[in-house]
Amino acid sequence: MNLLELKAVTKKFGGLTAVNSVDMSIEKGKIVGLIGPNGAGKTTLFNCIAGYYHPNSGEIWYDGVRIDGMKPHEICKKKLARTFQIVKILNKLTVLDNIMIGAFLNEKNVNLAKKKAKKVLNFCNLDNISDVKGSDLTIGDKKRVEVARAIATDPKLILFDEVMAGLNPKEGKEAIELIYKVRDLGITILMVEHVMEIIMPISDQIIVLNLGKKIMEGTAEEVSKNDEVINAYLGVKT
Repeated sequence: MNLLELKAVTKKFGGLTAVNSVDMSIEKGKIVGLIGPNGAGKTTLFNCIAGYYHPNSGEIWYDGVRIDGMKPHEICKKKLARTFQIVKILNKLTVLDNIMIGAFLNEKNVNLAKKKAKKVLNFCNLDNISDVKGSDLTIGDKKRVEVARAIATDPKLILFDEVMAGLNPKEGKEAIELIYKVRDLGITILMVEHVMEIIMPISDQIIVLNLGKKIMEGTAEEVSKNDEVINAYLGVKT
């Protein structure tokens, strides 16, 4: 069953068409990779799904409800969470407090929100830095905190926007393990990633964008052998 479905979604900025009539279906319980060269429209599409941008045309359906036109907090309430390409955590708050912000979406009692945040903290292996302020974290830890905050909102789907970017090999391995753990919770994942060696093996399905259009959809093996995808990335004809 499809959890997320996009029908001919288009987003324009003046004379620039950043997302051009994109169709997409994401099944429950899957890890789906969204790839494409720089400027392909991946983050813009994420912003349309999450409500930060409203499409100029097309429809976005999530869990049986049409969500294009809704505000970000309304969509998050529908159990769709996201992380950001440029990490957005609250630098003056501790790791635990940052995660509590996510828990407060559905839990207004402070003690219960803290209890839930501590559970997520443990799940993401962040216990040892729970009292560290956001400003003192490494980029790898900031990304894990963002993932933890998203999990604390009780999502059915999380949009991961380049959670691997800037990580060293050890942090990258830990991030992959965390992605699998999130999937095993029953949470569906749609992720943008530029590191092909990472996203190809872990994705059940790959969707490729180029210049705002979807040019390919399939397994990692199918995508890696597609001439149009190779040309989009390398700029050469095969």
